[in-house]
Amino acid sequence: MTNVSQDIKIFIESEFKLEKGSIGVDDDLFKQGILDSMAVLQIVNFIEESHNIQIKDEEIVVENFRSVTAITSLINRKTEKQGT
Repeated sequence: MTNVSQDIKIFIESEFKLEKGSIGVDDDLFKQGILDSMAVLQIVNFIEESHNIQIKDEEIVVENFRSVTAITSLINRKTEKQGT
């Protein structure tokens, strides 16, 4: 697990009062009832502040937030774009 994945996982577990280690990086966070639209906005705020990137409205879709892996991929794509 990358540092980004670990940070996202820890944030979700603490922010949504889940037991530590209760979610896997590929778990569907929507199907498990962990995330809803308001929770996604909380994650977007966390990402923007902690990674100094801007998430566009059109990027706030289920596919980008379905799992820790999907969120990490979004962050990595955004970070790579900024580096070029």
